[in-house]
Amino acid sequence: MKTYLAVLVFLMSLCQHSAYGSKENWSPVENNSDHNKVPRNILFIGNSYVYFNDLDVVLKELAASAKPPVKLYTARLTRGGATLEMHYKDAKIKQAVSKVKWDVVILQEQSMRPVTDFERFYEYAKKWDVFLDQQNAKTAFFMTWARQHKPEMTDTLNRSYTYAGRHLDAFVAPVGLAWSLLHKSHPEIPLYDEDKSHPHSHGTYLAACVFYATLTGQSPEGLSNAGMKDVTSKQAQVLQKNAWQAVQAYTKKHTQ
Repeated sequence: MKTYLAVLVFLMSLCQHSAYGSKENWSPVENNSDHNKVPRNILFIGNSYVYFNDLDVVLKELAASAKPPVKLYTARLTRGGATLEMHYKDAKIKQAVSKVKWDVVILQEQSMRPVTDFERFYEYAKKWDVFLDQQNAKTAFFMTWARQHKPEMTDTLNRSYTYAGRHLDAFVAPVGLAWSLLHKSHPEIPLYDEDKSHPHSHGTYLAACVFYATLTGQSPEGLSNAGMKDVTSKQAQVLQKNAWQAVQAYTKKHTQ
């Protein structure tokens, strides 16, 4: 609860930046210089997959290291184990969302629900999309990763989030696909925490790279380690390249 209240206070402080949001939905275009001119408000709604290692902060720092810097104001509304349904039914959450002019709101479902209860996942993904449309915010989905001991989850998560993105005309950040790709090509880089579910710092950094590429249409290659001291320069290069390859492949497949 303490963390939740702190996030609400931060959201209220963002109100002063509400004028920075564009009047039209933000669309990622490769090498679009407009992304470097106007600060953008980005909100994550999810659970521990977001607040582990402060994904929202890492994304902001990563974008700031671009040349010229991509200015993002990021925040999160999270609660451990929360589903999109739980967040949608929470009046405080919806009130907080409506207090700021968000350009993009990133929705992260509880990690198992798209696999075990697709109908409920899509029902509340759609409800959130309608609500966000009323707020003039663009919906994006955080495609999460498979549990380390259940790699078969990747395909189901991919299908579920892709279906939601296609039918709701929303961005999809294919984080789970990037994780699967990296785990096969560079198994020496730790992505999972000891519980085999939550992200290690390298996993959070990879996720931030995927979001950067998805939101801006630009490669994260050459950016900083976003203050994550245990991510070496060499590892950062591998993670950046992997994220860009995953986003390019996903975008190509689903825009044909």
